Amino acid sequence: MKIQTLPAVNGDFIIVSSGSGEETNYIVIDGGTPGNYKKNFSPRLKVIKDSNRVVDLLITTHIDDDHIGGVVNLFSDVKADKSFIKKVWFNSGEMLAAYFGSAPAPARAVSLLKSDVTSLSVPQGVTLEKELKNLNIWNHPLLIAGHEESIGNFSLTLLSPNQDTLLLLNNKWQVEKSAKLTMSNVHDDFDKTIKELAEYDYKEDDSIPNGSSIALLVKDKSHSALLLADAYPSVVIAALTTMGFSKTKKIAVDFVKVSHHASKGNTSKELLEMIACKKFMISTDGSKHGLPDKLAIARIINQFPDCTLYFNYKNKVTTSIFLPEDFIDFPEFKCVFLEDSDYNIPL
Repeated sequence: MKIQTLPAVNGDFIIVSSGSGEETNYIVIDGGTPGNYKKNFSPRLKVIKDSNRVVDLLITTHIDDDHIGGVVNLFSDVKADKSFIKKVWFNSGEMLAAYFGSAPAPARAVSLLKSDVTSLSVPQGVTLEKELKNLNIWNHPLLIAGHEESIGNFSLTLLSPNQDTLLLLNNKWQVEKSAKLTMSNVHDDFDKTIKELAEYDYKEDDSIPNGSSIALLVKDKSHSALLLADAYPSVVIAALTTMGFSKTKKIAVDFVKVSHHASKGNTSKELLEMIACKKFMISTDGSKHGLPDKLAIARIINQFPDCTLYFNYKNKVTTSIFLPEDFIDFPEFKCVFLEDSDYNIPL
């Protein structure tokens, strides 16, 4: 397995591959922000296409702009070839309404871009849902924790969302524009030590779109990873418990993509106690919502003092998280910035 956690501004864009040559399978998870499309998302997909391979599965984890934005731009681009994308996972408002037996709400549809830019010129009224149906690549029922599927070399198990978090979204359709108003844009805990922060109380994220995130365990014959999108820890814990894991029978994985860009409400001590892992990845440039929170990172280091933290950006934010005291108190943890390794996580 090979995992690239690619630049996506404050969002997620992950490519997971397994196999070699003509036997390589690709899963793409999210596309980052809308502005990430031309800069990173489209060029990386072109590399897969130009190697005569296909994207076996494109996952849009949830409706927040920093995850779905690049995907919307892809399907808005009338010049872009989408024929090499074979399957899409996306829990839409239409699917939620059908599952819960509520009235369809057309306003929930994800509109494709209407732009004067030459390569982005979709007709008015065209939606992502309609385009996926037209391409015949979106034919999956609602995706809920517990779903298992094999795709090529991969075995996938969904850990989030569950019925309760999807029902919340169905009852109160909410996008990031309203949810983000409650979030600080200031990095307000970088002046505190890991030891101090590790003692802080935990309060779980209550963003409705984040609770609907598709989080999964992905495995091939050699490796495994937890890719947690922006999921609630309590939902992931419940799924792992159902699978037979606990604090005394931990799930061993090679890699964890930390939920919600290391927000303090999305990484709990209880979840970390169920995991055996030494590699944790934080996906954000630090430009929005005050993320990453050092508090979330402190919980990881306190639980795994010899862990390696991977960052897909090296900048003023990500290089100023830790104080000199942190490296004295926890001398074994390491920080790795992925720019020099083409954003590959070594497994």
